[in-house]
Amino acid sequence: MIDATAYVILTRFSRKFSEMNLSQIPEEEFHDGLKDQRRRRWAEENRAFIESYNAYIERNGVFGEDLLDLDDPPV
Repeated sequence: MIDATAYVILTRFSRKFSEMNLSQIPEEEFHDGLKDQRRRRWAEENRAFIESYNAYIERNGVFGEDLLDLDDPPV
């Protein structure tokens, strides 16, 4: 049985390579598609935290920011 993620990847590739047999798709490209899917899913699942963290940094800055002098080049 094929899971939903693999099904989405396979159908996307089947449209991309409509003249090819799915078994001819390079394994590396299939795995790249899976990695892409996982990255998108992770970003979606963690969107609220990322937005919250970015808002916190906007309000408070990053740790040690007051110690940095970016106008003065290092010696």
